[in-house]
Amino acid sequence: VSADFQGQGIFKKLFEEVLKRYEKQVQAFILWSDLHEMYKKYDFLPLKSMIQTGEKNFSKPQGYQETTFSKLSLSEKNEMTKLYQIMSKSYQTLKRTPEDWERIYAITSTKLFIARNSQDQLTRYFCLGKGMDLHDIIHEIGFSSEEEKLKLFKDLKDFKLWLPVSEKKNFPEAQELILALSRGKLPFFSSQKIYISGLDSI
Repeated sequence: VSADFQGQGIFKKLFEEVLKRYEKQVQAFILWSDLHEMYKKYDFLPLKSMIQTGEKNFSKPQGYQETTFSKLSLSEKNEMTKLYQIMSKSYQTLKRTPEDWERIYAITSTKLFIARNSQDQLTRYFCLGKGMDLHDIIHEIGFSSEEEKLKLFKDLKDFKLWLPVSEKKNFPEAQELILALSRGKLPFFSSQKIYISGLDSI
């Protein structure tokens, strides 16, 4: 909601209408957010597991250029898409269509950090923040190889880095997320409303 129109109950009306309209058509509502208190008002329950690697406030590691998705050149967009696809081989991730990527490349509110090799090719990236949500939280990563993935983890592990469930090797202390979500089965929940903190991939 635009700042000029906040505080008038517009979001509340919209959100309640969406829930009402689809509650009989879906098995569960899954909301990705760190605004815990806000969504408690709508009876959403937090998923009990979250992979977060550190607690330090973010400061930009050496070797990264800060930009936004909307400022990427066409060649950088193609490289970014490839990094995401390579990362997807390590994780169970959400499939992105060309239309999804076009929407992502229009985003101006998320900080994007990219690293390049000596041939000026993108080798890894991460995203920080998401509009009015996910402040100081790294919520997406991408890399070109296992070696680049390890470099990324080394650079980011002390910050609030959120990772998909399948990252066990480098962070064995991470709790198990409920993989039944990805199969459309929710045996552990009596509620049909849950929100996921720290999960871009299910």
